[in-house]
Amino acid sequence: GGVLDPAAGWERYLFSGLPLSVDPRRPVHSLDQLFLQAQVLDPILIDKVQRWALVSGGCLRTEGGYMEWCPAGGAGAREELAGRVKWCGIKSVERAAEKAIRAYNKDVSYLVDLCRQSIYFPSVEKLRACMETMAADPEVSLLRVKNRMDPAYDASATAGYRSVSVNLRVVNEKAQSLAVDTHVAEVQLLLMSMADIKDDHGHRRYIVFRNLRGE
Repeated sequence: GGVLDPAAGWERYLFSGLPLSVDPRRPVHSLDQLFLQAQVLDPILIDKVQRWALVSGGCLRTEGGYMEWCPAGGAGAREELAGRVKWCGIKSVERAAEKAIRAYNKDVSYLVDLCRQSIYFPSVEKLRACMETMAADPEVSLLRVKNRMDPAYDASATAGYRSVSVNLRVVNEKAQSLAVDTHVAEVQLLLMSMADIKDDHGHRRYIVFRNLRGE
């Protein structure tokens, strides 16, 4: 079925509150600073996404579809595969400003998806395995899990779109040394069947829907 039941270890992160984009004791209210953090964190998050996909049997998106992340060989082979991946990229400045104004009363410290990536799965079982892998990762601090695959979730709010969105901080040595361990990123876990619907045409329709809702 298409239902993701709470898995041992990560269900405690399911809550409705929105974390700030940095440590609550040191909120960042500068959009420029948040974007700089996101740019620095992006390659670190990509490395984590690759590892989680490898362990769980997840796939990454390419121009032609999906590719299971199972690089064999040395760094050269990994770089060649990574070059074929269609990474999400940093959220645009225009959309970030729009979201801050529409949803957060101009408080940019609530933007938690400037740095974001996605992992794709052929089954709920593999998606769940990835969620458990992320929850067990000592180099990550999970802050929130939005389980839009829960049957109780009202999918009309997202035009029928369903995924599992994870807000987290990467707290490994590299992130700490670059002072981005407090920046909140987002990783979306999606079934391929749902992601196939979210093509360019479908995304354009969703933008119209989002604009009508003022989000």
